[in-house]
Amino acid sequence: MRLQQIKSLRFLGFSLEEVRQCLDRQVFSGEHIIEMNLHRVKQQIEKSQRLCVQLEAVRAQLEQRQQVSTEDFVRIVEAITMTEKYFDNDQMAYLAERKRIVGEERIQEVEAEWPRLMDEVRAAIANGTDPASDEAQSLAKRWMGLVQEFTGGNPSIQSSLSRMYEQEPEAGGMKREQSRELFDFITRAQQVAKP
Repeated sequence: MRLQQIKSLRFLGFSLEEVRQCLDRQVFSGEHIIEMNLHRVKQQIEKSQRLCVQLEAVRAQLEQRQQVSTEDFVRIVEAITMTEKYFDNDQMAYLAERKRIVGEERIQEVEAEWPRLMDEVRAAIANGTDPASDEAQSLAKRWMGLVQEFTGGNPSIQSSLSRMYEQEPEAGGMKREQSRELFDFITRAQQVAKP
């Protein structure tokens, strides 16, 4: 009888420790067991849905390229995993819709534009450019334009994006110190922007 109970609870997905806890009770509620299992199944479904979104994103990235090196493949997966850490399911759906609206061609243009823009900001910093200068203002305007295009002006997306770049050591392929210097310069340029 006890073995059958163990098999039944294991079938429902309970760990051996959870089975032991259930069977150690003299009286236990079937409703409690069902609630525990429902909670676990919902978590598994959420995890599977997130994995599905990740795999679809990887597939979309791979379809854009004829061949992908192992290093590039790992980088794509890491980027997607990092993104999922900071954006919830609704935000991910919003970003997928933004991607559809913006279109693949424009996305590729923006992906090529970011490194050029970052190089220009680095050069401005190295040259001691005043954040209030026309050059710095132009760089900040281009920077914010690209962010706006990605986020669609959605404040919750902008907040998650900022949090990701603040907390991840190598978001965007840069060390945190490198990205912090660029963000600080752009922030100072925005703060002194002429109305």
